[in-house]
Amino acid sequence: MPPTITDVFARGASRIRSSVTLDNINLSNTYAGNSNRPGFGSIPLSGNRSATYEAMYRQNPWIRAAVDRVSGGIGRIPWDAYIDADEPGEREKQREGPLAVLLANPYEDGTPSVIKQAIVKNLLIHENAVLVKVRPGIGRPPAELLPSSFGYWEIVPGEKRRIDWYIFHGEIAGRPQHIPFRPEEVLHFHTWGTGRGLLGDSRMEALRQTLQIDDAVRRTMIGGFENGLRIVGAYSIDGVLKDKAAAERMRAQLNETYGGVDNAFKIMLLEGGAKWQEMSHSLVDADAVKLKGLTKEEVAAVMNIPQPSIGILDHATFSNVTEQHLMEYQDTYQPWTVLIEETLQEQLIEDEPTMAGQYVEFNYKQILKGDPIKEIEAGVKAVGGPYMTANEFRGTQNMPPIAGGDVLNAPPNAAGAPAQGAA
Repeated sequence: MPPTITDVFARGASRIRSSVTLDNINLSNTYAGNSNRPGFGSIPLSGNRSATYEAMYRQNPWIRAAVDRVSGGIGRIPWDAYIDADEPGEREKQREGPLAVLLANPYEDGTPSVIKQAIVKNLLIHENAVLVKVRPGIGRPPAELLPSSFGYWEIVPGEKRRIDWYIFHGEIAGRPQHIPFRPEEVLHFHTWGTGRGLLGDSRMEALRQTLQIDDAVRRTMIGGFENGLRIVGAYSIDGVLKDKAAAERMRAQLNETYGGVDNAFKIMLLEGGAKWQEMSHSLVDADAVKLKGLTKEEVAAVMNIPQPSIGILDHATFSNVTEQHLMEYQDTYQPWTVLIEETLQEQLIEDEPTMAGQYVEFNYKQILKGDPIKEIEAGVKAVGGPYMTANEFRGTQNMPPIAGGDVLNAPPNAAGAPAQGAA
């Protein structure tokens, strides 16, 4: 039977740590194993080339912009642990205890922002993310949650339960390693996928043809610039050049003199009956620029991101950009944060007695942090009138308190009403 995580740690915790605390989204395509295993998807490109999902993330500017926008946005939204208080509708924020400590310090030298980005980047690229639970001892709650690229993972379906093993394929000291984990030893974030639903279906597959075309267009444009903007014509002579070496020397001289961007539009001198024959096909004729423009729109649609969020401002106005920014939090970020909250509850909290009754929530008050006017308006609407004393507000502006500033003023429409003390 494959060893469990306890057996792996018995061989040395540094070994497992060195393999799964890599820089989150990187190096997944350096493993030379079975590229057909789950999580190791790739996009075929023209010219018998291919690129892994993560290579497309690193190389395609629109994939990079979309993934970084969402993962960075969610990474800065605080997540906190709560427990319901004795009074109905009230709750207490947990600042101590295993769950609160784990959220604040998810792994050695790791920050909450980075681990949230690791989860969301994996979800956007692979539609799956795996964290390994690290316990300081048998029976103790996890002290670390180790992130890694999902490209390293293989999921083995079970016969008596949905999943038997999560197998990490990595490299330790230059040698391939295959480390199995039981389902209870990991957290698996994923959307519902086709088939048995064990894995989410990467949205990179929906962009397969789009990315193929985009890659071909970019390489065509680069080739055009490197070879003199475009194939503008041919140098022809009468008869047949029987001396291949002479023909190659002539080709090399022409390329050296007239090829490349820096030699564009030089005057050519012809002799010995040579002729210049123009060719009219260009990148404009191939609609290369238009094809490139389609990529960003399709990426935004598949990633469920408002176009202005990744710099597509063709139809943007001041009012609709503001509304779409709010939509980004509601329609793009919230589905992912709800998925993360529910996965933590089901696969982490419910299994740990020391975390009983607690739950994790993302604090979307961060949305209004950059707009104090909206925050104040929201507070007034919520309570029906003034909700802060002068000193409470001055504290938010890093100003010192003033005498009499701890009194909550009455609403303007309640003239003559006595002032109330601060809550």
